[in-house]
Amino acid sequence: MQSFEAVYARMLFAAGLRTQTELAEILDMKQASISEAKRRGSIPAEWCMRLYDALGVRFDWQRFGTGPVYDLDKIKEIEKFRRGEWTLPKSSNEPHQLREPDTPFFPFFPQEETPIHSTIQMPDGSFPEAGGQVFPAEFLPKGAKVFRLLDAAMAPVLNKGAMVAVIPAAPIGDGEIAAVFEDRRLLFRRIYRREGGWELQTQQAQGQAERFLTDEEWPIYYYGKAVWAFQPL
Repeated sequence: MQSFEAVYARMLFAAGLRTQTELAEILDMKQASISEAKRRGSIPAEWCMRLYDALGVRFDWQRFGTGPVYDLDKIKEIEKFRRGEWTLPKSSNEPHQLREPDTPFFPFFPQEETPIHSTIQMPDGSFPEAGGQVFPAEFLPKGAKVFRLLDAAMAPVLNKGAMVAVIPAAPIGDGEIAAVFEDRRLLFRRIYRREGGWELQTQQAQGQAERFLTDEEWPIYYYGKAVWAFQPL
């Protein structure tokens, strides 16, 4: 299993939570247990199974960040339980008092997959879909599009393969990350205000301009503001 920080971050993300206290409630444990796991630097595998039982977050994704985030069959099972349609398998030989308790399901609001777009623009101006992913609702501001990054020029801030949310035409400030066009391809660059325009920089060459867009060029090449990234560490 990966380090505490990596697994903990994925657990919070998938559950739509922000604090240790909220996660402890979902996992049915004391907050102090999470603090102790942080001190040790690892999360017990049992906790990942608890989150799987509670929200359908896949075990391998929690541990390693691989594969789909959610087990859709498990989510259907959880929803069936909430509708009162859950029944235990019949077993005439199993003593009632030894039967395992029902899985402790927690509140969960299933969401549809968000399209993940290619950064290559088609002649009609659209960006083709390159897959889909479920994200917590609060991670998707109105109008946001999610793109999969194809280069590593902004690593480690944005790694190759990262899924980056962009709000098209959003106001952007000095030092923030913008999606800008180069031919028909979107690039992600940190921008700095300079006299007469904007300076674009990659993460590898901090302090050195890769490109300069004048104020007249800016509306032509600027696509949108990057607001968050979901990526392998």
